[in-house]
Amino acid sequence: MMISKNETAVFLVLLATLLLTACAVPQAPADRALSPAQAQQLIDRQQELADQLVQVRGELDTMRSTLEEQQAAIDDLERRGPAVVDEAQGETEAATEAVLDLSPTEVYRKSFAAYASGDYARAIEGFELFVENFPESRYTGNAYYWLGESYFARRNYPEAISAFRSLAEQFPESTKVPEGLFKVARSYTRMDQPEQAEKVVELLRERYPESQAAQRTLETAAP
Repeated sequence: MMISKNETAVFLVLLATLLLTACAVPQAPADRALSPAQAQQLIDRQQELADQLVQVRGELDTMRSTLEEQQAAIDDLERRGPAVVDEAQGETEAATEAVLDLSPTEVYRKSFAAYASGDYARAIEGFELFVENFPESRYTGNAYYWLGESYFARRNYPEAISAFRSLAEQFPESTKVPEGLFKVARSYTRMDQPEQAEKVVELLRERYPESQAAQRTLETAAP
């Protein structure tokens, strides 16, 4: 068996979506000067899109690796011969269908595809389902991160903060924690709670001083 063309197409669609989004950042007309605040907003947005593109590429690599592992397992089962499959088929057919319906990889992949296509409501539904049903999965930390990003995109900042904090508290070693804390600070800023935002920024700089997220807070604060 081979990985389907549909699976490969998903990777290409997700990457193309992010590239098109990055290209769609509005540019100011040449005859209209930007205010300092507008210029900083544009810089922040471009940086955010660039960071998301890097993250999406990482997600695609991870999912591609998982698909390859699954394919190897299937190939191994087939090599063991039809007798092995026939022996278990009658007992496990219904259970297998149920597992496939709730496969962690499938739930995660479809939720991430929804996020990448801009269907944040469906992404939220999928990632909520994932973190509730697969708390021990190696993808759970990432699921909390993209859940937070989905809420952030819908401007539901309290829920975004909750998801990003769950990531930081339950998966402190995740490479996505610094970016999650950065988004917590931005959420507080957009909720007009600058003191809370500054506390999170200080925490980010203290715990992850070398992270890109921490460096962006320093650049934003520079005169």
